[in-house]
Amino acid sequence: MIARSAGALLLLLWGAGGAGCAFDSDCGCQGDADAGEVAQGTDAALDQVPGDTLQPGELSGLCPYDTRLGGFSATIGPQYSFVEGKVGIGVLPSTVLDVVTTEGTCTLYRRPSLACQPPCTSQQTCDRGNQCIPFPYNQDLGAVTVKGLAVPVSMNALPPGKNYSATEVPRQLFNPGDPILLEAPATGPFGAFSLDGDGVAPLEDVPASTIVQENLALTLTWTADPTAQGRTQVDLKLSIDQHGSSPLSLECSFPDSGSGTVPVTLINQLLQSGVTGYPNGSLTRRSADSVLVTQGCIDFSVYDRKDLTVRVAGYTPCKKQEDCPQGLTCNTLLEMCQ
Repeated sequence: MIARSAGALLLLLWGAGGAGCAFDSDCGCQGDADAGEVAQGTDAALDQVPGDTLQPGELSGLCPYDTRLGGFSATIGPQYSFVEGKVGIGVLPSTVLDVVTTEGTCTLYRRPSLACQPPCTSQQTCDRGNQCIPFPYNQDLGAVTVKGLAVPVSMNALPPGKNYSATEVPRQLFNPGDPILLEAPATGPFGAFSLDGDGVAPLEDVPASTIVQENLALTLTWTADPTAQGRTQVDLKLSIDQHGSSPLSLECSFPDSGSGTVPVTLINQLLQSGVTGYPNGSLTRRSADSVLVTQGCIDFSVYDRKDLTVRVAGYTPCKKQEDCPQGLTCNTLLEMCQ
């Protein structure tokens, strides 16, 4: 059994200012479970446990990139809600972003450029030293349960990739402030562990569009959640160089106070690194917990995300010539007007 004190150890190792990353979903389906129904990723069974029987647990935040094996999330999305997850036996090198600059609660990351010669086999991946290593495949953790949601969830790893997924859940997946508990059994490769979460309030009054401009700090606003009592964060993710060989991306983790500002020095550095393709970004209100195991770190996030419409001043993305102003040509490879 992995002790919950592992989360506190993670804070000591990483520090409260670290920023991690939860994963996104490409799932395109939705189901509506009745109020008393058990939502399942497979045929596993789970006894109903009312959310009010759970007690709020200590939250240790997200895993840092360099130790993150994977994790789970409970998400209220724009069209549907879902619970999902995956955990590898090791850290996938391509997911470990390099820290370029940190200022305040914001960090610029660079995606690594990994190239092994000769190329790795299908059972391998390229590591940070450009050496082929065994691929850290996803693991079967056994039946993973999540209690405290609108319906209890039990998920088994699904073939072929051993991903966990439950989509037949109510649209209103959780209530703000409700304690949530994820548990994995002792039969899995990491032993038994549990992770806590809080239901988060919907992220509201997010700007319809965001303009990134040189020599100008970027301030984002939203409606704060005064009931969260410091247990939620609002994360910003921003990417403006979609086709660069080693592009920068921006991540911030703001207190849930209603506003957050990206320093002008980071905005300028982000712009100077290059702009290609269609800029994108998101704001996410989340609670998160993590636990250390022998091989690395596993996390669990509960969140509500809003995508941002991002524009860069003086720059026009394109897919065809008609997208460009007169006098400019569409570079379809880089999706930009030049």
